[in-house]
Amino acid sequence: METPASSWEDPLVRSLQAYDKGLFAESRVILKQEVLKGDPENLIGLLVIRNLRRVCPKVFEPSEPTEDQIVKTVLRLAESRKGLYEVFMKRLLSSFDSFGIQSSTAKLFYALWMEHVYRDTNESAKWFRAAARDGNDVALCSLATAYLKGSGVDQDMIEACRLYHQAAIKGNIVACYNYAVCLDNGDGCPVDKIEAGKWYKIAADQGDAAAQSNLGSMLREGDLGLPRPDEAMRLFQLAAEQGNEIAQFNLAFSLETLGNNSEAFKWYLTAAKQGYTEAMTAVGICYDSGIGIELDQHEALKWFQQAAENDDVVATYNCGIYAHQKHLIKETIEWMKKAAALGYPRAMMYLGEIHSLGKDLPVDHSEARKWFILAARQPAERDCDLLQIALSGDNLEELQILLCNTGAETAKKELLHDLTYSSKPAQMIIRAIQHTTHTETDTIFLV
Repeated sequence: METPASSWEDPLVRSLQAYDKGLFAESRVILKQEVLKGDPENLIGLLVIRNLRRVCPKVFEPSEPTEDQIVKTVLRLAESRKGLYEVFMKRLLSSFDSFGIQSSTAKLFYALWMEHVYRDTNESAKWFRAAARDGNDVALCSLATAYLKGSGVDQDMIEACRLYHQAAIKGNIVACYNYAVCLDNGDGCPVDKIEAGKWYKIAADQGDAAAQSNLGSMLREGDLGLPRPDEAMRLFQLAAEQGNEIAQFNLAFSLETLGNNSEAFKWYLTAAKQGYTEAMTAVGICYDSGIGIELDQHEALKWFQQAAENDDVVATYNCGIYAHQKHLIKETIEWMKKAAALGYPRAMMYLGEIHSLGKDLPVDHSEARKWFILAARQPAERDCDLLQIALSGDNLEELQILLCNTGAETAKKELLHDLTYSSKPAQMIIRAIQHTTHTETDTIFLV
């Protein structure tokens, strides 16, 4: 027999009523008391209330159950198939009367329940919209995310951006950050770095780690005027201490730039352990070169391999280098081909080198030429770098192909101008030119 809503003690209703009135701490305490009594229904209620914490992030204390613990409890209860969810849903729906049908919090609660428990995105989007019409900022933000992902609605970046803006104006921290991202990337609106910086700062000042990290990057790069590396580093530190892996990586990079290698390595490693791919590669480089840590090639290769599994191109290339040092030619070619497929010209150059010079395999000029030409046809800003790589070796064929195929003529001329006639690189260029079609630049060197 179904228990009437009026016959239960209604801790959930009282908690939501307190939340509606802006009494966030009281709302939390009511549910927490029930959690401490071991009431599983209100443990689920606390899960949803914690999802609303973005409105007032400092309300919840570190001593409370973590979200991960709560989620695991919810999933365990779901697997028990004791009808708990169904009972709880009936009580929630009946609580609409206690709130009055216009209660945006009750609608939001229902939407979150449908999204996180039943995975019914169509139903959740419907109720997010209903709560958003009442002006609920969390609902506006959640509905915006639904449009961003196309979850329960047709994907619409413009509508997502508009809704994030509405929620941001109401002070929703998550929406402030997401609206800033839209402005920063031009998602659903024109790119506006200055306006993006404004909204990042609003969220960052409220302690949002992702906003602190992104604002730090903008200040470091000078997107908001002159670069402000000190302020950028301060923001990276704040976000890094909250566990933001991107900020941890950026803080490490800043510290390394300042020569504080041991502290830099610590933050690279912290970010890498959180699964941040670029940090894994950085840790590998530190171990490989002894930067901030004792040189350890075994550890270096371990981190390169982890990053390569996530398709990091530099790590993939370095795995190829390590394989070649061990004369594992098959593995070398596999790693280098993977890096080349990811668009890395150095890997293409390396493949050309080993086929042209016969490093641990028979000479194959046709295969070498193929890879050199592929490297030369990469984006023009890499041309000068490629030419310098070629000049660092003795491979005339490689240099000749690069001189014939690179598109950045200005970079080529500047590189040639910097060389003396008597230098080994200059002589290599002259020899290469003698086998190619002469250009105006070639004539200068042949006089």
